[in-house]
Amino acid sequence: MAFPPSLTHCKILVVEPQLVRRQALRQLLAEAGAAQVVLASSGQEAALELASGLIGLVFTNWKLPDMSGLDMINMVKGDGLNRGVPVVLLGENIPQQQKVQAVKAGVAGQLSLPVTRQGLEEVLALVAGE
Repeated sequence: MAFPPSLTHCKILVVEPQLVRRQALRQLLAEAGAAQVVLASSGQEAALELASGLIGLVFTNWKLPDMSGLDMINMVKGDGLNRGVPVVLLGENIPQQQKVQAVKAGVAGQLSLPVTRQGLEEVLALVAGE
């Protein structure tokens, strides 16, 4: 899998409560050529990462222990430094109404769990505009 050149050097934030899923997505991103992937297990941890500097791409689960995926999307989109950062929604069995809410909030793409190499490749191409 070739990593989109426009995303190669950006810092990627993965917000996923389950350790195994965070690590699996980090591994797939690294294999694809991502230079820097940081992990967070909650919205609070993600907020600290967002405050620490520019993020180039965010993957977030719809179900976080301390906030909803919609709250996370709104937090990223409301952050002055990271306002234009693409957000990819992670989830399984997300109700259609919540998917619509996510799209209205500005989500760049959706990725089913568990993440597959093919699914990741497709969403990265979408986010990169390829």
